[in-house]
Amino acid sequence: MLKNLTKILLPIFATSLFVEFYEGEKEVYIASFLLLALLFAFQKNITQNDIVFSFEDTSFNKWAIGFWILLVLFFNLILQNKLLNFETITWDVPSYLVASQEIGLGNLPLETQWESKGPMLLYIYYFISELVDKNYIYFRIFNDFILFISIFLIYKIVNKTTNNSSLKSVLSMFIFTLLVSFEWFISEFSEIYCLIILGLIYLVFENVDNVSVKHFLIGILISISTLINQGTIIFIFPYLIVSLYRNKFKNFKTTFLMLPGFLIPHTLFLVIYSSRGMLDVYLSNYFRIPLEYTSANASSFYELRVILRRFFQYDQYLYFVIVLVFFCASYEIYKKIRNKNFEIFFDLDILNLVFALLFYFIADHNYAHHLFYFIFYFAIFSKRLFSNQVVIMMILVGLSSISILSSSYNESLKNLSNLNETYENYPLRILSEDILSELETNDFNVLALDYVLVLYYLEKPNVSYIVHPGNHYEDFILKELYRMNKIQKNEFSHISYYIELEPNVILCNPVGIISGKAEKLDFYNCSVDDYKKNYTKLNTDSIKSNPNLDLYSNPYESINVYIKNLD
Repeated sequence: MLKNLTKILLPIFATSLFVEFYEGEKEVYIASFLLLALLFAFQKNITQNDIVFSFEDTSFNKWAIGFWILLVLFFNLILQNKLLNFETITWDVPSYLVASQEIGLGNLPLETQWESKGPMLLYIYYFISELVDKNYIYFRIFNDFILFISIFLIYKIVNKTTNNSSLKSVLSMFIFTLLVSFEWFISEFSEIYCLIILGLIYLVFENVDNVSVKHFLIGILISISTLINQGTIIFIFPYLIVSLYRNKFKNFKTTFLMLPGFLIPHTLFLVIYSSRGMLDVYLSNYFRIPLEYTSANASSFYELRVILRRFFQYDQYLYFVIVLVFFCASYEIYKKIRNKNFEIFFDLDILNLVFALLFYFIADHNYAHHLFYFIFYFAIFSKRLFSNQVVIMMILVGLSSISILSSSYNESLKNLSNLNETYENYPLRILSEDILSELETNDFNVLALDYVLVLYYLEKPNVSYIVHPGNHYEDFILKELYRMNKIQKNEFSHISYYIELEPNVILCNPVGIISGKAEKLDFYNCSVDDYKKNYTKLNTDSIKSNPNLDLYSNPYESINVYIKNLD
């Protein structure tokens, strides 16, 4: 056993030592090739039983499964909360929270506050927010358990499709947990809710015997997913393709029972929105704006290389996990095509991976969180590794788990063990209290062109129909909202129009992040007190200098808060 273990560990540590001295991009690729070559050369005939005695029979028997699942839950909570001290990681989450508040006032999503996602996402946000009594830090932690549901579904999927291989199931869970521990995936994105539905679809497809019921349920589930994130409509295609192939492209009737299932949830929402005179807004949110959104031409394979390199910088062992799965997947595809086995083109796992990658390119904005779906299916695909490759994966995942946990544990434990202190130190929460103390009344309105999380703390809607700060600079969004008469503008801009309404509080920032770059916003004047003498600027130096303000701090931005004099 020791001899065989050495055959695996020696190449891994040799390669790790190599990359400690060379960190250039070419050297990373050389290191990847070196590791794979050495591993396959040294351990060609090794099986999992050479390393772990009766792994499936002892370490993963029924009573022990609970332990491993709880261990993954522990890892997930630790790794997802290492950044909990940072109040803002992404603009998206505060925007969704603010837009969801209007549901409590009897409004429909998109009625008075606009966000680009489906209405179901805002209902989910509102429900969770109410459940945690509108406590932002509890909201964030609650979503870690939402993410864990997806992790558990990975276990169920792999277990059901590998003849109850608990080893591969747990490895797949760990792979996903480690991948989404990277900072670009730590947030309450819409993807984490859709992953639960996509996991259920996979289980329904592989486990429901009644073909008609199966396809009808898949239609309903994918419809609900699109009510959260419109782009997930793309994931119906792998199931259509595989279903038609398994039926030898006959019996189209049962396969297309997905359609009536899909129409039921959307028809319900269409009726509701139509009854409120908002049908045009609903259709625009599902057709016109998404089509414009996907025409940015920003995504590229180069950006994928950048993301892959960032994973290497994050953790070398996790990077080699990615490389190993990619290598094995490519080799499997090559072998089958060489043997003229074209069934590979109708393989559900491969099709899900392909369409998840297509989602990233169709979304066309180079946002890393658009790869969430790919990571999900990537973790599921890792079950395809053969016995000797599983041994390598066990070692790499184990080393990666130790490495990432050791670098995250102290900060995460500090955040979680002092939740009240962490929450009290959130700078925008402090700012909201400063605003309340200045106004001395709860009867006021707010125009937030940035730092919209303040609106959530104040439990106020935005004076502007647009909530997300970045959407103020998207011409295709503005054009569509002008057309529907949902926003107004004066001779300068729509922002200038809302400033001229003289709301009680104005939050703005003269330097915005547009297409990933800091740019001076010269189409409106953020120095409100220069031309409106009835406004007083609040001192926000302590807020701006607070290190917990933002994970991705912009040294060029400022927090300008203007309060209208009540006298």
